[in-house]
Amino acid sequence: MNKVKLVRVKAYSRPEIAEAVFYDASGNVIHYGNRYEYLDRVDELTHEQTNQERSLPIFVVAQGLLDYLQAEYDVELIDGAPDRKNSDVYSNTNIAHLTRIVKVKPAASNQPSIWIGFSSALGMVEVRAGLFSTFDMWFCGCDRCDDNWWDVADSLESVILAIAKKGLTEHVDKLPWGRARYWLHPDRSSEWSGSIPRSWSKDRFASERMILRELPNEVWEGFTGRNI
Repeated sequence: MNKVKLVRVKAYSRPEIAEAVFYDASGNVIHYGNRYEYLDRVDELTHEQTNQERSLPIFVVAQGLLDYLQAEYDVELIDGAPDRKNSDVYSNTNIAHLTRIVKVKPAASNQPSIWIGFSSALGMVEVRAGLFSTFDMWFCGCDRCDDNWWDVADSLESVILAIAKKGLTEHVDKLPWGRARYWLHPDRSSEWSGSIPRSWSKDRFASERMILRELPNEVWEGFTGRNI
């Protein structure tokens, strides 16, 4: 009788982050994410970008997720400066704005790779997975938008952990004028879903359609936990 291999997957925990405090010219604490009631000139702040380092915790969370995936799942991290060795999913995309790309490559061929791209703009992270799924973690950074880093971090964790646990679905329409579609959730809900016109790269999507046909219902499985 074959022995059953036990696997362990510990729950993810966000890295500890010391919250920074920022002050305005008058010495008052700036309440990012909750400032509109204090501001009289909101519309004038669209082109102002102060205290951009307030978004740096997003990069800390992204690294924490990478460390977690490597520790808990049977994956390999390919880490480095943006080039074609670790950024094959970006082959038809300008990557000049990225300073680092980390590819999370699972051991099993029926599981999706994940790419996390770190932008030169503080707090900007790109997530790509599978063959063409794209999940941008947008942090504007201007004082008008009044973003806070933890909203982006919540989304980043939600997407990465969902792919690791349940995989994702991708589909390429048969018709030449169709689209390449993707869904994060198994029920194919609209949350974190999208599509790309096939006309952008007919040859690329023809080959990817062949790959997806090998997957049951065109669904990538979640990652395999590491053996105990």
